[in-house]
Amino acid sequence: MTTDDNILLCKVSYNWYQVIKSHYISNGSCVTNCWYTEYEESAHASKDEDIPQASSLTLFLVEEDGHQYIIGGGYFLCHTIIDIESCWNQFGVRSGYLTYKEFLKRAKEFEGDISEPLNCYLCNGSFIFIKDNIIEIPYEFKINLDRKSRALVSANEPFGLFLKKVSLQRRVEQLSVNSNDCTWPGIYYKATMHKSRSMAAQFKALMLSIYDFKCAITGCTVGSVLSIAHIKTLYDDRYLMPDNALILRSDIQKLFSKGFITAYYDNDDTVLIRVSKHIKMDVDPMYKFLDGAKLTLPENREYWPNKEYLTWHNQVCFENWLKYGEFSLIDSFHSVR
Repeated sequence: MTTDDNILLCKVSYNWYQVIKSHYISNGSCVTNCWYTEYEESAHASKDEDIPQASSLTLFLVEEDGHQYIIGGGYFLCHTIIDIESCWNQFGVRSGYLTYKEFLKRAKEFEGDISEPLNCYLCNGSFIFIKDNIIEIPYEFKINLDRKSRALVSANEPFGLFLKKVSLQRRVEQLSVNSNDCTWPGIYYKATMHKSRSMAAQFKALMLSIYDFKCAITGCTVGSVLSIAHIKTLYDDRYLMPDNALILRSDIQKLFSKGFITAYYDNDDTVLIRVSKHIKMDVDPMYKFLDGAKLTLPENREYWPNKEYLTWHNQVCFENWLKYGEFSLIDSFHSVR
């Protein structure tokens, strides 16, 4: 695999760090949005200045009290220009602000408004350091960004080699051996893997039998693509029960776990699927059939989805990128020196 010889440094605010970190702890790694107004971009000579190749290492930099810190990073995905409202609807708190109101307020502070687009630098597989892993940039290597919001550093020169080595070492410390994409999966998922690993095969066999070896929505019977969708993801043994799970085709299970779809009782005998309006049906028409789809439920009502758990999924998991994480861990940079 070929990668760029440069590291992208994106300047972010202390507030951005706190929000992204809290979301990361509760929900795990995701696509993260470093965004800037047209006013901020004007400090760069051109739109293409300081934009690396896709998959290049990207590090998030915070300036606080004259010091500079690397608080996490990811792998550069792309640069996109998008209007403010669409940006919030697509990335929500992954843009570093708790509410759309606060997001818009920050944009206005940097001469942005609802009619002007934002420049978004997206990172995949983001990792956010907890307090003990934050990297303080040595004073002699301090980066003079002037009014710029980002910069490229050569990955082959001493400072770049230092940043890459230390940041990736600290990233590895936060990885979970249970994560399929080698990114830290969040405390909830990590907890359930720890609790249910020894019972996973047994529980899946039970659930497949209960749902007659079929996806509850599509009726798909290809066993290799059928997955368990946990409803209430407060993971301990009490929730590893048939009424807290569904059998879904793996792509639909992913949408369910990521909050793009949810399920609800339309009446006592019918459970329907609700799809987020932020899934662009014109772009992904294959999922259009999901909205309003009726779940095929087990014959034994004892195994039907628990109404309380579905309500929880609607309130907490559905469109979770528009909601603040369940943790609020405020770190002081002063304490890491």
